[in-house]
Amino acid sequence: MDEEEVVSLLRAVDSKKKEVGSVAGSEETGGRVAKAKKAKMLAMNNVKDFYYTSGNVVYAKVKINGNTEIVRTDSKLFKSWLIYLYEYTEFSMLADGDIRTALSSIESAAYFRGKHEEVYLRIAETDGKIYLDLCNPKRQVLEIDADGFRVLDESPVLFRRTDDMAEIPIPIFEDKRDYMRLGKYLNFDKLEDLNMIVAFILASFRPNMPKPILNLTGEAGSGKSMNTRLTRKFVDPAKQKALLKKEIDMKELPLAAANQYLMAFDNLSGISKEGSDLLCVVSTGGVMTARKLYTNSDEEIVDLKKTVILNGIDDISKRQDLVSRTIFVDTPKLKDHEKKTEDEIWQAFDKDYPYILGSLVNAVSCGLKNKGNDKSAYARMMDFGRFIADCSSALDWEEGYWQTIYTDNQQSGVEQSIESDPFAAALVEMMEQSANDKIYMWQGTASELLKALADRLSHEDTIYNTGWPKYNQAKGRLRRISPSLASKGITWIERKSNGKRLIEIFIKQGTQGN
Repeated sequence: MDEEEVVSLLRAVDSKKKEVGSVAGSEETGGRVAKAKKAKMLAMNNVKDFYYTSGNVVYAKVKINGNTEIVRTDSKLFKSWLIYLYEYTEFSMLADGDIRTALSSIESAAYFRGKHEEVYLRIAETDGKIYLDLCNPKRQVLEIDADGFRVLDESPVLFRRTDDMAEIPIPIFEDKRDYMRLGKYLNFDKLEDLNMIVAFILASFRPNMPKPILNLTGEAGSGKSMNTRLTRKFVDPAKQKALLKKEIDMKELPLAAANQYLMAFDNLSGISKEGSDLLCVVSTGGVMTARKLYTNSDEEIVDLKKTVILNGIDDISKRQDLVSRTIFVDTPKLKDHEKKTEDEIWQAFDKDYPYILGSLVNAVSCGLKNKGNDKSAYARMMDFGRFIADCSSALDWEEGYWQTIYTDNQQSGVEQSIESDPFAAALVEMMEQSANDKIYMWQGTASELLKALADRLSHEDTIYNTGWPKYNQAKGRLRRISPSLASKGITWIERKSNGKRLIEIFIKQGTQGN
């Protein structure tokens, strides 16, 4: 056999190998498609309903461990359910490629077969009614409206659950002042502080309403973490009792918001400008986009209108845009004879829990019934302020009491924010002194303003202070502290004159020294 014949033979063998491999690959691909198709059909036949939300998320109503659950189709739980269903039915295993193909096909079909309906986490508010998922084995929900509250065995709205969500007891209403029992377990300095926490809890039952952040301050050993856990018990308790300890940032917040109705941050050491901005969005309501699970490019809309508790952070007052959106409660250091073990606290609390909750839920119902009765003006958080006022009669609060303690709490926060900011403190001092001299306006450039304020302070407060603004940052700082300045009767504008950008600052007559 010459060389040409050998080469020809080798080429023929190689061609045959490719042919055989192609057929085998075709059979393998065909088998995979067949498995994926069968898995899809099994899923479509066993899913009771599909839903897609305004946030571009698809959910399936499926039976898991005897319970009907609302599950994301791109979640690990739904994937596990599909694998189990296929293997239990077909006595065969699905490869990773089969699963991906089936899941992709299921999600596509669900968009066209599914119903456009919102899926809620823990609390929903719709058509004048509030629904609270009790997360008990019976799948019961609490319905609250202007006529009272009741337990429903079938929920009128769709709720999803996470593994860490804990059960809430069925509330028992005996006396409208039973909320005062909470005072036995919380550590606080004065009655007004307890009532501010109560107001925060009541507002937390209104998911569609802008609501303030609860900021618990105090030194080590004051029981801030326990106060946080006790407060969240009425809204969104967790099985692990674990609080979020991560810094507030762009990456972590959307994930936390997607899986918790109430976000509690424990022992924070500080808060960045970005974190402060995010909390402002959370407080007043807003959305963020985040990448969907298991994708690199698809995005989903994450609702950031959540309830937030912070503790351990003492410099929130430096973030003046947050001050008007925050309730401040200081927790005094516990004396030795006041200290109890967690087990002692929880055992006693569990007996009072349903009665405290019953009193609070009754107050929420009262607020819905009296909606619109309060016409008071509030500097910020108007909806929150008026709702709590509408709840007041169910708490036995005297007329005007809530407006007073809320205004005092806000003013205290403003004073702290000004004191913690050398720039703001110097500006207020300058304008109040001018008012005493019957001069109610200051005018100059940004550089001239900074020089005028710096002359009132030490170098440590200005050039050696990293928070002291540069001349091109002065207007930005003025915008940020405007709410605090307004509480002192101070406003400002910017205008052009002779080619210069001037800042004009005004103080109302009669407000100096307040």
